[in-house]
Amino acid sequence: MSRRKKTYTDYEIIKNIAKILVLHRVWNGLSQTNIAKDLNVSFQQVQKYEKCMNEISWGKGVNLCMKRKWDSTLFQSNKPESILDEWTKDTNQMDPESSPYPLRISQIIERWKTIDRVGKDNYYRKHHFTKGD
Repeated sequence: MSRRKKTYTDYEIIKNIAKILVLHRVWNGLSQTNIAKDLNVSFQQVQKYEKCMNEISWGKGVNLCMKRKWDSTLFQSNKPESILDEWTKDTNQMDPESSPYPLRISQIIERWKTIDRVGKDNYYRKHHFTKGD
């Protein structure tokens, strides 16, 4: 049985999952090593998930959510930006000097920019097809 060819739509899904993983990890002040231990993988593997070089399996994502008590339906979202907007509503009134959230929000946005910048090339390189396919 042959495997289904990867498509641009697959990349968009993987990119959104990577962004949501970054969102959860950074928002909760966790390192890639913390996530790696929960997933029983190396921290390098978590880096690859976050750079769209490798796909995180649905089962691993659900298990991570169960261990961390995160809402697993968020990984089904195709709008990670709207999740961040929702989460930040209450932080706008917080004092930036005493709250970790303004820094975390900027870290999330910077990591998302990296995903947008390098994720597509990483994904296409991994799956051996050109952007026009």
